[in-house]
Amino acid sequence: MASRYLILMILLLSSLFAEHRLRPIYTYSDSTIYSTTLFPSLKERFRLITIPKGKKKHKVSAEELITMFSKHKITVKKGRSRFITFVKKSPADLSSLKSKVTTLYKQHYPSIHIQAVTLIPRAYTTTLPKDYTLSLKERDFRRNRGTLYIRTTTHAQKIFFDYHLDAKIDVIHTKQTLERKAEITRFNTTSRTVAFELLKEEPLTSIGTQQYRLKHKIKANRPIGVRDVESSPMVKRGKPLAVSIHSGGLLIEFAAVALEDGALHDIISIRKHDGQRLRAKVTGINSVEVE
Repeated sequence: MASRYLILMILLLSSLFAEHRLRPIYTYSDSTIYSTTLFPSLKERFRLITIPKGKKKHKVSAEELITMFSKHKITVKKGRSRFITFVKKSPADLSSLKSKVTTLYKQHYPSIHIQAVTLIPRAYTTTLPKDYTLSLKERDFRRNRGTLYIRTTTHAQKIFFDYHLDAKIDVIHTKQTLERKAEITRFNTTSRTVAFELLKEEPLTSIGTQQYRLKHKIKANRPIGVRDVESSPMVKRGKPLAVSIHSGGLLIEFAAVALEDGALHDIISIRKHDGQRLRAKVTGINSVEVE
């Protein structure tokens, strides 16, 4: 009995403190817009506005809607738009467009987990064109919502949509404070699944076979961004190397020390144990070849 009471109290408190924020655009089927049209979780249902007959698009001041809610002691936040647009629900089949949006995001973030894609036409749309193209800009991939448009193959028409992704993404985080030039490994980092919302920068979502090192110090339990890392050199200054020389049909191998960092195919200086310096080409991790 006590556990049931506790659950009821948690549900009540969560409903009281749930944040209600206006979205810039809503769709409707019934021309009478109710409180639950905007926020289905509300228990109190009351009329907000009635959209004039025949209109398929209608704008209302955000402040006006907020005032209506406040009269019922419900706090609503403004959001990003001064005006809220109501668009009559489109009968168009948007499944192919949702699939295209999903594909583009998965190509950009292989670790993203998309639960749902919501598309709302900015104008009443009865059907999608048979042939169209969709493109998203680089900055669009750092957020889960925005505006996109499709263009017919003849470039005669653009159709705009507001979109929203309900998604999560795997992001690499530091386990401990890491200094500049620290190697990124599975021992000092961990992958965490976080809500995909507005990203300040593109995150590092996986390590894979690529070797990375930090460009600057990062504290513990922080996400790592793509701009925080650089490709780790295959050969590092001061580290021992395996050196090979091909001479005719002979292969000569010996050890040396790298005098500078080097990526694949870089020409770097090395020092043999007798002190002789040579120039060699990086052929792999801690391996070079003297040509």
